Amino acid sequence: MAGSGLVPLLVIGLLWKEKPDAHEKGKKNSKVTPWGARVSIVAGAVLSQINALGSNKVLIALAVSAILLVVVSLATQKTNKQMEA
Repeated sequence: MAGSGLVPLLVIGLLWKEKPDAHEKGKKNSKVTPWGARVSIVAGAVLSQINALGSNKVLIALAVSAILLVVVSLATQKTNKQMEA
């Protein structure tokens, strides 16, 4: 359950960066937004518990979680930048 919700978040969060420079402590460098992370974790956890998806339910949950993470993060990036300014 936790794997299908957290693995996409960790992998995409580490790979999808604004700047390829070295990470500075205290500086946000990932393009993943808080809402993207929340939706991804909840969707992955819920989908991995649905038995109607068959034996590949964890793989389906991983894929949906990763897609939702990117889509929601892209949709909410502008909102977060407006709040910071």
